Amino acid sequence: MNALAVLHFPREILVLALRSLAWARISVRGLGSRRVGGGTRWWWRSAVTIAGGTLCGLLTACGPATEFELAFGPSDVEYAEFYTYLYANHPREVTYTMVADRQEITEWVGFFTDIPVKPSDVTAEEAAGLDADGIRFHLRDGTTYEVTSIFAGPGYHYLVWPDGTVMKTQYGVPSGFDGEAVNTAERPKALLP
Repeated sequence: MNALAVLHFPREILVLALRSLAWARISVRGLGSRRVGGGTRWWWRSAVTIAGGTLCGLLTACGPATEFELAFGPSDVEYAEFYTYLYANHPREVTYTMVADRQEITEWVGFFTDIPVKPSDVTAEEAAGLDADGIRFHLRDGTTYEVTSIFAGPGYHYLVWPDGTVMKTQYGVPSGFDGEAVNTAERPKALLP
């Protein structure tokens, strides 16, 4: 994975599940004096079953998902370049837009913060013709960070790094930028198999 990216397991899911179990236990205590149906054991079993089912469902739905975030913040970015095109390993047309507005930079860096991602095996053939944004962040320390974002529709979004790493996420939209035409070789490298 790119050296500037940090991936970690979504701890919030585990915390949510534990809070659900704690809530179920507190709720059962409040119902303990009432003998409805099969008594308090019935309530306890129901609460544990619901909380356990919720925990299993959350952990199964997320599977090997990790969270992605940039290893820098908006204040570290001097400006960003967007290369917009219809995806192809060798696109015919690419447009260029430079973003230096602090608010826009903050929004774009925020987009890449704490988003759940999973590895993807999307191919160039599957991604051909989809909206793509090659993004190059220019940092104040003189380094750059590149990622290409490919939008396949609601719930289908791919992130491609120059080292060949490809991740999918449910979050993302095309930039919508329509800048000036540039040489296609200037865009960040994003080759899919």
